[in-house]
Amino acid sequence: MARTDPPQPPPFQRKIIIGRVQAIGVGVLCLIVIAAVAGLLGLKPGHARAAGAGLEVEVQYPRILRYKTSLPLEIRIRNTAGQALANVEVQIARPYLDGFQDVHVTPGAREITERHYRVVLDQLPAGETREVVTWLEAQRSGRLPASVRVSIAAQPPLDLHWSTTVLP
Repeated sequence: MARTDPPQPPPFQRKIIIGRVQAIGVGVLCLIVIAAVAGLLGLKPGHARAAGAGLEVEVQYPRILRYKTSLPLEIRIRNTAGQALANVEVQIARPYLDGFQDVHVTPGAREITERHYRVVLDQLPAGETREVVTWLEAQRSGRLPASVRVSIAAQPPLDLHWSTTVLP
């Protein structure tokens, strides 16, 4: 038996052919990877602050949240007046909280209406800080606008506004 080598393949140029849609898709995928590495697609807390009328309010909230993850909404109320404050009222917008599941407000809400959850802090001594904490687990993706109103009797309320973006 004589050994024969297979014939040589014909010469041809190797080239990659990428269509316009494929080039755009590769570019988008690269941008997603870069955004993820830069931390733009992860959990991010936000911060809002207001002061006036003997109160200082600081809100720590989830600015960017992923679907089915949970982070707290923390509202800190500090008495900057020289005397104790009675009945500090905190109202959290209900449409915002309805965008989450298993919402637990501590201390418990005294009243839940169509517009807000209402928490009342009975006595807030001078210089002290109290906290209202709400755990939020995202149940739908999108942008959720939010607001908190903190008020005491015979003083203008403090309003804070922000939004949380829930990624799929």
